[in-house]
Amino acid sequence: MPSETIYATPVRVRVAWASNQSGEVQVATLASSQEYPDEATDRLFAVVNEWLKQADMPLIDVAKLREKLDHSPDFDGWHASIDDWRDLNRLIAVLKRARDQAFGKPE
Repeated sequence: MPSETIYATPVRVRVAWASNQSGEVQVATLASSQEYPDEATDRLFAVVNEWLKQADMPLIDVAKLREKLDHSPDFDGWHASIDDWRDLNRLIAVLKRARDQAFGKPE
């Protein structure tokens, strides 16, 4: 699947598409880095634990979780697949509108 990555800070965005005319486009945030592969997973646990704390619920003991699992929990970002032209065109229109409002219309 061909793809291009936009290297933004702190999250990279990957856009991939099917090259076999199957009609699928994927947009994904790539939250971890090669230097710190667990960073995104740790940030996700921190966010969930903050929600649990605010809800007055027991927190996730990350060390205990990792100890009990036979694999390392891994979170690398959020992925969305779009398989409808209308939805993809709407996403493009929203991105253009957001770009123009945030940075001004291109000349």
